[in-house]
Amino acid sequence: MFKKTICCLLVAIILITLSGCFEAKKPEFPSFDQSTTSLPDSSASSNTTTESDKNTTTSKPTQSKPTQSKPSLSKPTQNTSGGVVIEKPTQTVTSENTSVSSPTIEAPVVPNTPHTPLSKDKYYQYLTLDEKGKEIYKKISTAIETTQNVVNLKDFKVDFDTVWQIYQKLITDNPQYFWVSKFITYTETTENGQSMLVDFYISYTDGDVTDTFDDKSQLIVVANRQKIQNQIDNVNQKIKAILSSIPANAPVINKEKLIHDAVLKAVSYDYDAVNKAPSKNNYPRVWDIYGALCNQKAVCEGYSKLFQYLCYQVGINSTFVHGTSENQPHAWNTVNLDGGWYHIDTTWDDASDSGMPLYDYFNLTSEEICADHTIDQKDIAVPTATATEYSFTNTFGMKLKNLTSAPLNYQKAIDYAVQFDSPYLYIMVDQQNISHAYSNYLMMYFWGPNSEVRQYIKNKGYQLSFEENTITYTDSCIFIKRK
Repeated sequence: MFKKTICCLLVAIILITLSGCFEAKKPEFPSFDQSTTSLPDSSASSNTTTESDKNTTTSKPTQSKPTQSKPSLSKPTQNTSGGVVIEKPTQTVTSENTSVSSPTIEAPVVPNTPHTPLSKDKYYQYLTLDEKGKEIYKKISTAIETTQNVVNLKDFKVDFDTVWQIYQKLITDNPQYFWVSKFITYTETTENGQSMLVDFYISYTDGDVTDTFDDKSQLIVVANRQKIQNQIDNVNQKIKAILSSIPANAPVINKEKLIHDAVLKAVSYDYDAVNKAPSKNNYPRVWDIYGALCNQKAVCEGYSKLFQYLCYQVGINSTFVHGTSENQPHAWNTVNLDGGWYHIDTTWDDASDSGMPLYDYFNLTSEEICADHTIDQKDIAVPTATATEYSFTNTFGMKLKNLTSAPLNYQKAIDYAVQFDSPYLYIMVDQQNISHAYSNYLMMYFWGPNSEVRQYIKNKGYQLSFEENTITYTDSCIFIKRK
């Protein structure tokens, strides 16, 4: 029987979902040397494993700190950064069949929180598969949850291309599997003139050490499973802390906004690490939820994975999107609220210097996001977003349409601010309006005792007032702080 062995640099743009925090007792793990570990021998002819490494860029605009001086109306500049791309193996070599044994960890368990997580059978990419595809998806998922290196798929009678598509969907669906490395290997045989996949090899990483196979497909370097287990526990504790601040009975739009804000509070964009591609000897965690939560540093993929996983944990469906923004590879999310899909880009909404989140990319339609994003649907499915009910300027935000009338949606935005105790009111503006809006417009419509906005607040009986000297703004939003 012939065997083909391939290694490739997988994606940090393909996602994965944590099912929760560890409550169960941890098993004892054998200790592994962090450089080389010998595993049982098996016969194999000499072969060569090839790696296909491709580094791309992911960028985040520079956000200036809001001030009370006249803002710059120019578009924020871009910093280039490193990202990942779905890379399929293209070279093959033959060898005899081998077997690999590997250490495992205890499978993750669902966290005990007041929230009801989204069932895994509702994950968006999973639902795009046929029944055989779903079986393969589940078998690989089970292996990942216990760090088994080899998944035997011979009985499914499928080729590598089929499994590769399933695997990409699985990784996209599951941002919790941060210990999966970017390197995979597979073996296949020929039956009746057709190539059929036999074993699918998955490597894992503890951040410092990555599972490595020799040229005979023997696992010779082993990532520390106890360290991975500890990292999972650490992630779960931080996830629980965030979930504890989100009311279980809150409307979905409020849960989503709290998650959006929590991600921006937890993570800073890592400009220093963006060009460091993962390798077996260097595995920066800027593309996963461990880096986002525990190192508090990430690039767009880490932001998006964290947002997706938190949405899962409160019962909201979300999926990962990759493509480009301003000619740079980029990642963001779609989210489903009451049956309607929206795009949301937490990376572009992070104005870390301002101390407050932005909402420029909160719940956009596909048409709106495509004004400066392009969506890549070659490898994973992306839902079309047409809903507008939960757009930011139909919920928490107001929209400045002109300088001669009150902002659009001010009634609902004020209602939301009072109901959910939001510290700010937000007015989305066009750049050409902002310099005028800052002084004259706000005085007319918010500070004037007989203004339309003031009268609405009075008629509703709200105890709501504003701090006139603590207004800040960016190129796209005015922030009015409540007293």
